[in-house]
Amino acid sequence: MRAHTKILAGLFVVLTAGWLAGCNGTIDDADSAPVVLEVENMTIPPVNATTDPLTGCAFTVVNSNATFKNKPKNAVAGVSPFNDINLLNVVVLYAWDDGLGVTGPETFGVGGSVPAGGSSPAQFSVVNSDDLLNPDRQGHTANLVMTFNGVTVAGDPVSVTTGGSLVVNTCQ
Repeated sequence: MRAHTKILAGLFVVLTAGWLAGCNGTIDDADSAPVVLEVENMTIPPVNATTDPLTGCAFTVVNSNATFKNKPKNAVAGVSPFNDINLLNVVVLYAWDDGLGVTGPETFGVGGSVPAGGSSPAQFSVVNSDDLLNPDRQGHTANLVMTFNGVTVAGDPVSVTTGGSLVVNTCQ
């Protein structure tokens, strides 16, 4: 009878240790925030190009926009204000169709905040006009890799990476 008690006690200790080790692990090592930032309904307008008699081709860059969502990982994380996300910036890498390779990264500010469990629109740029001039990018398209960064009010960093495309019109 004593042997059975020792075996059961040993099994209980091993199972408890395994359970505790599992509870102390992180589900999402890359992002320890209790909320997840998501991007949806993103619009990247084309870059307009017009002929300027003094400078040649002039580009007009219009801000892009998207709706950002703040998704809680659990029921407690849906509480404001500590889990609200303050949007900081977007880091953009470009892969141009002319074969000149990947350029960037370029960082642009993104203003606004996203309430816990809610959504919010924001505007941002995806290209500098200087990056369109040298080399001349008129008539080209770039595939974009965009990483949006933010921080919760509690101080936890959050980010999300998504893609898009940028069309640069030609001068007429």
